[in-house]
Amino acid sequence: MTAAASCFVSLIICCYESADTLAAQLDAIVGQRIDRPWEVICVYQPSTDATRAILDRYEREVPRLRVVEATERLNVGYARNIGVAAARGGELLFCDADDVMRPGWVAAMSSALQEDTLVGGILDTHSLNTPAVASSRGEIPPIQQWPGFLPHVAAAAMGIRRECFERIGGFEELSSREDADLAFRAQLDGGATVGIASGAILEYRYRTRFWEIVSQGRSYARGDILLRERYERRGMPRLRLVPLLRGWIALAAYLPQVLRADTRLEYAWRLGYGFGFLETIIGRRYRPQIRS
Repeated sequence: MTAAASCFVSLIICCYESADTLAAQLDAIVGQRIDRPWEVICVYQPSTDATRAILDRYEREVPRLRVVEATERLNVGYARNIGVAAARGGELLFCDADDVMRPGWVAAMSSALQEDTLVGGILDTHSLNTPAVASSRGEIPPIQQWPGFLPHVAAAAMGIRRECFERIGGFEELSSREDADLAFRAQLDGGATVGIASGAILEYRYRTRFWEIVSQGRSYARGDILLRERYERRGMPRLRLVPLLRGWIALAAYLPQVLRADTRLEYAWRLGYGFGFLETIIGRRYRPQIRS
């Protein structure tokens, strides 16, 4: 990596079926200011809505914005890696097409990368969500701590130095939790330090439909079991059976919540996650730890 590339910032955003929200995020990106060279890489995955038309318009109007295609398979890890391959920067920033970054986000993320190898921004879960939707998942800390193991950050507001990203081979093409996997490998294999970009605030959008939330919960649960299979041999505590059984009992006890408007979406997440855990444990023959 050249000296010029090392001081260059690349923002990578994956775009799939995002016509309803993409323009708001791109407007927020275009309005960013930073006293360093930077670029925007939009990774387009074939969509049935107007996502491509929106990208084409911004590419014509914004000189620093480029569109690249990721057409071989529908996977966000694959798409982000395509974006990195097209990027020129030594600092890699990632965001999603359904959120909105506030002014100063790019500058704050870049500044934080001067101190740490991997950084997470602040996720505001209230501005784009109704109170009921926001309470269904609660707050998301900028650095999330896997119990008894390592911290990780969400790819919706992530920054990482390119040298570390390339050393560990980029994102794995997982069905979910590829951001946690990247963070774990960055620390275990890339010697990364993890920090918070305190001035980088991103308005984060939750899903709002019951069955969409159930599906996302299932996906997260499958990803968590896959992470356990991968990292238990590297120090991650094994899942214990008793807390797992308590969780399923609580899921059944909370069933009446599905009938209440104020708790229905929260239960959708619990339902999807609990079912996803059960089917993945059975399907992959994962054995929880029986004794403490």
